[in-house]
Amino acid sequence: MLKGISRIKRRWIIIALAVSALALVYVEALIAAMREDKSKDVRRSAAEALGDIGDDRAIPSLEAMRTDENEGVRKAAALALKKTSEAGSVK
Repeated sequence: MLKGISRIKRRWIIIALAVSALALVYVEALIAAMREDKSKDVRRSAAEALGDIGDDRAIPSLEAMRTDENEGVRKAAALALKKTSEAGSVK
């Protein structure tokens, strides 16, 4: 979906998806970006966006990202898991 687009543009796309009213529709795209993108900034932004959305579908992928090679991605995934868990307990 985001192939052929610069790292900076991919990151802004991810941020825009997070704040969009249609963000729930894009959860699968965010999960894919978080798991597959080469840029640590894009992976981190996708994890942050998933935490903001709080969709339970992201939990297995967020758990997997806690072992990412980049510390910032690992921290973002851990925080996203916490936020998703808190959102689930409020529902």
